[in-house]
Amino acid sequence: MGSATSIEPNRRSVTNQEAVISSVQLGAAHEGHAELLITLTYPTGGQTVVPLDPMSCAHLMDLAGASQVEELIGTTWQLVRDAIQAAHQ
Repeated sequence: MGSATSIEPNRRSVTNQEAVISSVQLGAAHEGHAELLITLTYPTGGQTVVPLDPMSCAHLMDLAGASQVEELIGTTWQLVRDAIQAAHQ
């Protein structure tokens, strides 16, 4: 696995009362396909990792207006949810 990227949050987060993307990491999924591992950090400090397949990642990049994965840092979890839903409809 690659190393995680964690930089200062951008201002895409809506409030400080919701989870935001705190790091992104490239990972290997089933059969060696690439996936993006998104770490969400909650206001309480808890964290969870969400794997995104290439289609979900593409939707997330579009929704966030990001051209590089590092630009996702600070983005609200709601865009992650929306990207996954859009990719699997």
